Amino acid sequence: MLGSVAITDLHRLLHAVGFDQDAFGERLQRDFPDEPEPHIARGALYEGEARLVPAAEAFAKAVELKGAGAVSGLAGLQRLASARERVPSEVHLMLLRACRTCGLMNESVAAARDALAQGGEVAAEVRSELDHLVAASPGNAAARLGRALACIRMLDMEAAAADLRDALRLDAG
Repeated sequence: MLGSVAITDLHRLLHAVGFDQDAFGERLQRDFPDEPEPHIARGALYEGEARLVPAAEAFAKAVELKGAGAVSGLAGLQRLASARERVPSEVHLMLLRACRTCGLMNESVAAARDALAQGGEVAAEVRSELDHLVAASPGNAAARLGRALACIRMLDMEAAAADLRDALRLDAG
């Protein structure tokens, strides 16, 4: 297992002397495809350069690999999503997927709302993710409300109305 702190420090040192850190990061990922540390280190470097979408992609890959690296990858995605005023909707979408992968229902719904708040261009993908959440937890009213919002963004008012009815029925108390 590689040490992500050591890799990040090495990346920064190589960058300081003019070495191509992107090529170095790609090489680490190629040489250690099943290790989360190169992805986490690369995400941290992109984050430092304010390259939010590439940083989120790297952190999301660490989450996909599961294990101990998933926690660091998820933390990186959460940091990206909350650190800036105008975060691209793609970052929130990646956080939604990561939270769903980790079984974090409430965080998934919150990330879905944030993704939709940034614009409707990811509404279909958000809806698909929320379909998975509703299937996994049919009694979750918040997931249905989030899906209703995605449906509204997609102008699918019939599906939105059905989700709103179900959410009200589930959360009647």
